[in-house]
Amino acid sequence: MTVTTWLAAIDASGFDGWTRAILINEAQRTRFPGDLPAGFESLAGGFADLGFENLGLDAVRMAFVGIGVVAPGTRHRLRNVRPGLSAVEPSVGGEEVALPDYWRQGVLVLGNDATWTGIGKRVPGEWLNGVDRSDRRDAGDGWVLRCRPPEPPAAE
Repeated sequence: MTVTTWLAAIDASGFDGWTRAILINEAQRTRFPGDLPAGFESLAGGFADLGFENLGLDAVRMAFVGIGVVAPGTRHRLRNVRPGLSAVEPSVGGEEVALPDYWRQGVLVLGNDATWTGIGKRVPGEWLNGVDRSDRRDAGDGWVLRCRPPEPPAAE
């Protein structure tokens, strides 16, 4: 049996409704390894929570685990490949669901150093446990870490 999407794999496995719903919902908590196309660099890091539930995007969650969702103003789609792994790929033209223009406002990105590198403006405050935004700059849809000069070498 050839399975082409994570949604098809979920459905082929015969999970009960509760388990199926959990697998679909949790797919938005993922990582995007490798080099990402221009405009998607903010998703790079250790872990990204795309926050679709914070934006009320149920159709997006389903499409994300299926054929993917088109990013507005681009020729790319975001698609969950399997648990914990997603991709930004060229659009194939058959995607029926597109992300809204404000989709980045729900994204929360945890860098490899366990620092929130991206915080969307619609990410619930309780998720951040009082993260200090003084070391961040406003990037439109959210806040990103300010560039810091490298630390001087320690005196020997």
